[in-house]
Amino acid sequence: MALQDDIAALSQIPLLSSLNAEQLRILAFASEVIDLAEGQELFREGANSDSAYVVRSGTIALKARADRHEDMLGRDAVLGELSLIATTTRPGTAKVVDGPASVLRLNRTTLRRVLEEYPELAATMHETIRRRLETMTARIGALSSRFDDPA
Repeated sequence: MALQDDIAALSQIPLLSSLNAEQLRILAFASEVIDLAEGQELFREGANSDSAYVVRSGTIALKARADRHEDMLGRDAVLGELSLIATTTRPGTAKVVDGPASVLRLNRTTLRRVLEEYPELAATMHETIRRRLETMTARIGALSSRFDDPA
């Protein structure tokens, strides 16, 4: 796949959605393409998480032990976005199904280095996180009456 495809893939990560094409190009250069065979695990539930993945091709099954179903993720699906900004663990196991797959990996360390070099990216990303948190807080507030104690 071409650099333009990797830029388009990174633009699917909601955290990066406000970045312009040049900023995404910088991150695409710093990202890693990983090709996987059918049946190969991308990551295991509970593992430390330091990167996000965007599915470039193929199908990835994501399943947590506690869930009865597994999510099938195809092209442009994003796995582990929160890992780019916070220390966390994988909530499920991701495994390639139905043939080979390719993913684009952007790790937290690389993102931080790029943000240090280009502080305007950090400001843009901070604003994206702020807006998303504000929206999420409003949605939670709208649901609060459903959880009120009737007693």
